[in-house]
Amino acid sequence: GDFGLESGVKSDCAPLNFLLPFWKKGALWMRDITRGGLASVLCELAERIPYSLLIEEEKIPLSRAVRGASELLGIDPFYLACEGRAVVIASGKRAGDILEEIKRDSLGKKAEIIGQVEDKIGKPGELLLSTSSGGLRMLEPLTSELLPRIC
Repeated sequence: GDFGLESGVKSDCAPLNFLLPFWKKGALWMRDITRGGLASVLCELAERIPYSLLIEEEKIPLSRAVRGASELLGIDPFYLACEGRAVVIASGKRAGDILEEIKRDSLGKKAEIIGQVEDKIGKPGELLLSTSSGGLRMLEPLTSELLPRIC
């Protein structure tokens, strides 16, 4: 139905091939977040490593429009499909260097370091979100489709 929402939200569809050279520059893992969004992709990674992943809600680049519409509609934005965006995992100083290079590309201007691999917080295989209110929330894999695939 029509919710009467209007915004300047534009398609996030974009090519990610500019990220490929980062395999040779220290990227340890890369994945687009089209299916299942950021949380689903990171849950898949967390299940495969002997550590937990901790991400910070305030560092995740979401527009005010997306945050507001998600809250209004009761949808968790971390599970929304997001074409043209990716997660790149790198260690230590390489992460900062890679981020700097990604930001030089017009498609990477909003890129951020949003979290880290942890061995002191959480249990192996967990994806934890440090919330803007100071809490810690476990993000779990989707058990069903949040929304039908549109693309």
